[in-house]
Amino acid sequence: MSRPGSVLRQALAILLLFTLQFSTAEAYGPLYPRATDRFGVGVNKEFGVITDYDVASLHVGWYSDWATSLNPLRPGGIEYAQLISVPEGRISLPLEELGPRIDANPGYLWIIGNEPECIWQDNCTPEQYATVYHQLYWFIKGRDPTAQVAIGGVVQPTPLRLKWLDQVLEYYQVTYGAAMPVDVWNIHNQILQELQGSWGCEIPRGLTETSGQLYGINDNDNISIFKQHVEGFRVWMRDRGQREKPLIISEYGVLFPPEYGYTVERVNAFMDASFDYLLTAWDAGTGYGADEDRLVQRWLWYSLNDQPWNPS
Repeated sequence: MSRPGSVLRQALAILLLFTLQFSTAEAYGPLYPRATDRFGVGVNKEFGVITDYDVASLHVGWYSDWATSLNPLRPGGIEYAQLISVPEGRISLPLEELGPRIDANPGYLWIIGNEPECIWQDNCTPEQYATVYHQLYWFIKGRDPTAQVAIGGVVQPTPLRLKWLDQVLEYYQVTYGAAMPVDVWNIHNQILQELQGSWGCEIPRGLTETSGQLYGINDNDNISIFKQHVEGFRVWMRDRGQREKPLIISEYGVLFPPEYGYTVERVNAFMDASFDYLLTAWDAGTGYGADEDRLVQRWLWYSLNDQPWNPS
């Protein structure tokens, strides 16, 4: 997506203090022995790798660097999410390189695409994404049946982007004669304007609309909108027979810098509110039954190390 910059990430340091407060059973659940196993971070490889940082002090359980690895760095046993970019429906690395990475990492999570609908990222039409997803899903499963394959996270689960996802599912069903197989559902939950030719996350590739949700800059940390996105997506999953699948958020955070009013204190407040919600949100009609009807199973904060916005 088009990102105007990110606030200095001292805010992430409160993750340790915050998560250790959750010692009650309501924050744990049957899937993870510790509440902190649900937390993760994104690592921008342009500025460092996970072992450059004191990850143990953050008590996170997983991370992504928006790439794949044959031998991923895993300090303290932290889990690594593999991500295969699919720009305009193309696989970003040769299959002869991808195959050994699958073989060497059995049981890993594989995310297919990064914001696949977004013109600033993988920029796929629904047809392109369904086609490359089919190819990669079965290639991965053919090498490792224990692998968990996740759909690429759309920028935000707004009506416009859910329409794009519906077109992906419809094209897959018609083309391959079966429902699209998804082991793990995945979204991003950035809160950005959807307006053609303007700042934000634009219009999903392949759709004819010129506008969608017209969120303002001041909405980027709106916890009510954040919750609406999560709850709406769980309803969408239920209505398509996908309720009994895990849901992850593989990227969310605050994208605007202090110059736009997003001080560290403000970012911390949003982080607190979102963590509290994600640890405890559940619904008997839409949540994941294997996880005591929780709405979201794991999430990644954006980011551990992206750099402060430079006004010049």
